[in-house]
Amino acid sequence: MFRKMFTIASVMLALMLSVTGHAWAQGSTGTISGTVSDQTGAVLPGVTITAVNSGTNLTREVFTNESGQYTLTFLPVGV
Repeated sequence: MFRKMFTIASVMLALMLSVTGHAWAQGSTGTISGTVSDQTGAVLPGVTITAVNSGTNLTREVFTNESGQYTLTFLPVGV
């Protein structure tokens, strides 16, 4: 009986933590990602991608990889 109650309590605790875990994941940063290609659909490696926050003039730059993909991470919220 104790083992069954312990198992039920453990499952309930795990469910409660998984539900509240989503609220912890929300933050004040964002991510922009994509793929750069030309008019024929060929990917373009080595292209500079620049994101500018027009409110603060914060600038972040990355380069596309060999597959033409880029990711700008941990961008502060803004315009």
